[in-house]
Amino acid sequence: MTDYWPKLHDLFDTDDGSLPDVFLDGLSGQHVCAVYSWVMSQAEIYDDPTLWSESAAKDILIKEIDDPAGMVVSGDVYQFRHGLISLVVGGVEMPGLSICVEPTQISFDYHMGADWGAPQLEALFEFLSGVVRIAPEAKISHHFEGDEKESPEFAEAFGEYIKSR
Repeated sequence: MTDYWPKLHDLFDTDDGSLPDVFLDGLSGQHVCAVYSWVMSQAEIYDDPTLWSESAAKDILIKEIDDPAGMVVSGDVYQFRHGLISLVVGGVEMPGLSICVEPTQISFDYHMGADWGAPQLEALFEFLSGVVRIAPEAKISHHFEGDEKESPEFAEAFGEYIKSR
């Protein structure tokens, strides 16, 4: 495997307080549900987050819902976000990620800092390649918080990673 860390470390290793995102855009409702289900088969929900159900007119614990992504796709829930813990990919425990589920998009944000290194970046790429297997039409991009401009080096490196698989 090529070591992508020298090219991408600036996107991960400097704790500047930001929460960059990796976006999966252009998903069908079916793929939103399938990707979320797969992610949750790999990780656990951090803490006890809730989502607002329009039909129930109340907050509901996400852990108590069979298909929270389906509620987003159906329009009962606008979106939801929660932390992921216990995510291990290729024997590497991932630094904390949060997942945000919307009707045609899933995104993961992360805290930059010393928890990231070459093994964690490779694990992230392997994790994202699992998403590509489920939703091959997904457009994967990286953005810094509050910036609409993609990080082209991330897209290029991930594209190389996928081709090498």
